[in-house]
Amino acid sequence: LKVNFRLALFGGVTNHPLIENLNDNSSYPQLAAELELFGDTDNPMHSGLLQIRNTFGSGGDYKSLEFSLGYRFRFIRKNNFNIYAQTRFATLNSFSVDIIDTNPANNSVDIRRNETEFDIPFIFGIGADIKVSDNGYISLLYDRFFALGLENSDNFPADFMVGYKFNL
Repeated sequence: LKVNFRLALFGGVTNHPLIENLNDNSSYPQLAAELELFGDTDNPMHSGLLQIRNTFGSGGDYKSLEFSLGYRFRFIRKNNFNIYAQTRFATLNSFSVDIIDTNPANNSVDIRRNETEFDIPFIFGIGADIKVSDNGYISLLYDRFFALGLENSDNFPADFMVGYKFNL
């Protein structure tokens, strides 16, 4: 069995929908790279993915670097486009955030929190690939709209990315 690969580069915005207790519903930029693995076919139904994603904040806002493993199922497969559902089932997330802690004397303390966490969150998303050349695709992704086992910020999930994917 031959294994094929696709590399994708994405840019987009996120409101960090799976992070609890964020103060606002602001959107922040994000960049991602993804390696997709699939069997010996040009238009696979099933594939695995390795993804690295960096989300940015401004000043003391939440920022993260995430590595994840996932699975993609293409439920509409045509010659020039496909639509898929995906889940990312394992994540290693390194993040930083500034927290302002107010004590009773009306003094505030700015605390920088840096942590690394491993989760098995089953993050769900949907996407589409539009073929633009023999080896290239424009890829659209709406991700993180739901996750099992993770609290959310009770904001409407807004995690969108657009990218270019090509066969290796």
